[in-house]
Amino acid sequence: MLEPDDVRGAIKRYGGRAKAFAPEFCDYAPPPVPPAGLVAAYDAATRSIALSWTNAVTAYVFAVQWEVTKDACAGAPTGAGALTQPGPGTGVNPAAGAAPGNYCVAMWSQDRFNRLAGPTTAWVAIPSSS
Repeated sequence: MLEPDDVRGAIKRYGGRAKAFAPEFCDYAPPPVPPAGLVAAYDAATRSIALSWTNAVTAYVFAVQWEVTKDACAGAPTGAGALTQPGPGTGVNPAAGAAPGNYCVAMWSQDRFNRLAGPTTAWVAIPSSS
């Protein structure tokens, strides 16, 4: 792919003007695919939700975002969750103080062009404390 300084050099040497470029239309890298095998489990001892998943093997997926919502799945990521390196993944999302009930964990893969794929969802129940 051409870097901005490459374009400037070509314009200086050959003349002309640069057009706007939208990387999402470039087939240089395939779009990311959603995480697979998402499992969410509540751990009463730590009052946290443990997440595990597998990312597709692609050099361009570098991060994962997740969102935990009560009784409904999030439609779009809000930047919640942590950015996690690819590969078989695990993450812990604290649920301390969360009200008992059913929670949806929605997860998206993100590539270096900030394109998102997903969501993949899993449900987890937080029981009332005894």
